[in-house]
Amino acid sequence: MTLIVDAGPLIALDDVEDPARAFARPYFVQSSEELVVPAPITAEADYLIGRRLGRVARLAFLAGHLPSCPPTSDLQRADAAGFCEAGGRMSRITPG
Repeated sequence: MTLIVDAGPLIALDDVEDPARAFARPYFVQSSEELVVPAPITAEADYLIGRRLGRVARLAFLAGHLPSCPPTSDLQRADAAGFCEAGGRMSRITPG
């Protein structure tokens, strides 16, 4: 069976203060189901992780470095690497 993953559990994977972390992390590690994250959910999780946990966590999420993060259905690893590279370049720009 394939399960569609929402943004909440993805955020809980890396947010030590998220109360759902205690449930999300073991489920992702032990689940025998195929877990899929649709592209719009990837975008939502990217935004919320950036807001809550900062740029480093956001780039790690995009690069797929969260140890229990399931694959996305539309975002390929090469695409995520490109996003991370662009994010790194943009972070060096000082507005104003």
